[in-house]
Amino acid sequence: LLFACLSLLSIKPLKDSLFKYYPIISAILAFHAWSLTGARSSLLIIPIFIIIFLFSKDLRENFLPKVNLKLVSIFLIVIAIIISQSNVYKRSIDSYETSYSYFFENGEFNWKHRNSLVPRLLIWKGTMNIIKENPLMGVGQNNFNQYLNSQIKDKKIDPIRNNQQNPTAGLNHAHNQYLDIFAKTGITGLFLLLFFLIMNLFFFLKRYLHNKNCFYAKSGLLTIITYSTYMLNHTIISHQQSSLFLSFFLIMLAGLSNHMKNAKL
Repeated sequence: LLFACLSLLSIKPLKDSLFKYYPIISAILAFHAWSLTGARSSLLIIPIFIIIFLFSKDLRENFLPKVNLKLVSIFLIVIAIIISQSNVYKRSIDSYETSYSYFFENGEFNWKHRNSLVPRLLIWKGTMNIIKENPLMGVGQNNFNQYLNSQIKDKKIDPIRNNQQNPTAGLNHAHNQYLDIFAKTGITGLFLLLFFLIMNLFFFLKRYLHNKNCFYAKSGLLTIITYSTYMLNHTIISHQQSSLFLSFFLIMLAGLSNHMKNAKL
């Protein structure tokens, strides 16, 4: 979905070229690729993109006057069809129903409810308990599963999986980057992660304010905001491909933003 939003940001730079329809086509293809993954939390980028769009006068002025309403209508219809036919839609409905019943109607959690959010919430609760017990140094990169298992044995949280041999489902991360790095590396690790995110946010914001037409600065801002949001429900750093992609992509956007700044000078 990040690439779908970045494609939409490129509408203005490509509006007078032979590739003016590419951003719309690319956004649709990116939405379709996302729908095949079944990832629900990625939907968080949509309200974020809308909020940025509504509160950014520059984006509205550059985008709205150039919009072909017929093209936008077709785009929205296609996106609505993709979402409604995807596995994400069914998973979202199932997770809402089972989680609402568990938390607000005192319903019992059924282990057959594969799309329920309850196991993830249990992991977060267990992780916060681990943080309270080890706030300074953390428990180490490879010990999370052991400490999570202790939380279950001590009856502090319910089992993640209905399996006496593997009640933690083998999880070695918290499904939340902020909680995960805090639990594993302590307050220092959390501080460094926040410093990395804030440093990049201010860098691209400064480049954007210097040149509001800089596509790379806008892309960098959207990327760092999007990943910061993804981290609420994913452990990006625990997956080598994700952390490498984020690092190289930000380096590329930063270099292009600096090039645009120097070109202006």
